[in-house]
Amino acid sequence: LQLAGGGTAFRPAVGNCYPNQIESLDDWFEKWIEFLFETNVDLDGKGPKPVYTLLQKIKKSKYPAISEREEAASVPLQVVVQGIFDAALVNLMLSQGEAKWHELRREICDSLNSRKNARITEILLTTYRDSDVVFLQEAGNQLVEQLRQGFAGTHELRTPRSYNHRRSQNSVMLLRKGLISG
Repeated sequence: LQLAGGGTAFRPAVGNCYPNQIESLDDWFEKWIEFLFETNVDLDGKGPKPVYTLLQKIKKSKYPAISEREEAASVPLQVVVQGIFDAALVNLMLSQGEAKWHELRREICDSLNSRKNARITEILLTTYRDSDVVFLQEAGNQLVEQLRQGFAGTHELRTPRSYNHRRSQNSVMLLRKGLISG
């Protein structure tokens, strides 16, 4: 999760950059429950909220094939299914990956994720600096702010009317200033 203050928060899981060691399945479960139900995060600058409140109901209006009962149960089911998925991967890594998987995950995160926004901005400011239009998909809130500041002198940053701070995955466009009048 990209936090409004510029930091990040990670669910204790194998497939993300969770920074702490997971010693056992019991250790993971304790950390997972604490993250989901006791950790408060501020994604949009409107104040901290418990992580579990970020889960969104799967609405019948969007997916007509589901029943009202399924819609009502969709958030608790998301928690259960995510827990099962994470537990299966943690169990696999603890039993097969031994201690190596923690270090490997740290190396991957350091090289690919930890400086991702800074690296994207650097590439755009160098390789693509002469571009009139740049489209980006699934841009997180932190990247959007970095782009807004980094390109303030040359480009306008266009965001959708339905920009969603909560999801922190929006399509944006950098448009060279003066390219389109009016």
